[in-house]
Amino acid sequence: MGTIHRFILCLLNIVQDIMHSLSKSKGMANTVIEKSVIEISNSIEELPSRCLSLEQKIAELSTKVKWYEVQFRLAQHKRFGASSEKRP
Repeated sequence: MGTIHRFILCLLNIVQDIMHSLSKSKGMANTVIEKSVIEISNSIEELPSRCLSLEQKIAELSTKVKWYEVQFRLAQHKRFGASSEKRP
């Protein structure tokens, strides 16, 4: 499991601890905080899938960069490479 995934699990554990503490004492302020914590929890739960999609995008873009680097080197070689003219 990657560092990011461990971090996300840690965040979820913290949120669960906060929810548990809030459930022990009810009040109007706690209800507002509880709603905020639930929203944060939902956002945190979306992070693994977001992370995966970003990793896939990085891989895709890395492949494209490599292709363009090869094309650039080929163009440079064609432009500045060995000449067909023979020198005496």
